[in-house]
Amino acid sequence: MNDHGPAEGPGGAGRVPLPLPGNRMDVLAELRTYCEEAADMYEGGLWVLEQQDNPTRGRIAAAAVREVMVELGKNVGVRSKSGLKARVNELRDEWEKVPRGEHGGIEGESGPFATRLDGFFAEVEAEHPKARERMAQTVRGISALGASLAPAAEAERVATLMAIDGRMSAAVHGSSSIDTAQIEADIELLGRVILYLRRPPVAADLSEIEELLGKGPPDG
Repeated sequence: MNDHGPAEGPGGAGRVPLPLPGNRMDVLAELRTYCEEAADMYEGGLWVLEQQDNPTRGRIAAAAVREVMVELGKNVGVRSKSGLKARVNELRDEWEKVPRGEHGGIEGESGPFATRLDGFFAEVEAEHPKARERMAQTVRGISALGASLAPAAEAERVATLMAIDGRMSAAVHGSSSIDTAQIEADIELLGRVILYLRRPPVAADLSEIEELLGKGPPDG
């Protein structure tokens, strides 16, 4: 457990610590050093889960889990919404200038607009990659190993995060098949992925070696 909580516990009992079982303490600490926004969403979701009298605690916590992944993506430059409205408006303006016939059909040379349309789709794909590619970008970005993460390991982490996101999306939309126990399990699973990426075994081993070297030779 940590040592902070709401100002008043049930019945005005004073400060109540947030339970941090499993890997939650390590995950929260890692997020605090890496991405404050993700850490806030993570901690907020955990607080909601503790509200036993809140009938929507599961759905709100599930939304928080999804936002943790969104914030981690934003933290490494994954873009999903930037500038789309402006680009659509520009495209619409160009479309309205295309010559029309008496019955509204396209007249004359439409090649320039077709070329512009191809460019628009390419720009959207570059700025708004599909969900799986966005998740892959997130995994590569937050990994301490960066792009050197083995392809099979990357694919596994991406698949895991996509599965978590899918279940949390179902929970947010009121699916009865995703209960609080599943949400708790996915919070633990998300934590394992985050810790694996941020504290890979090799990096941990190197840290231990450096610590031993720093102590110098044993006495005698």
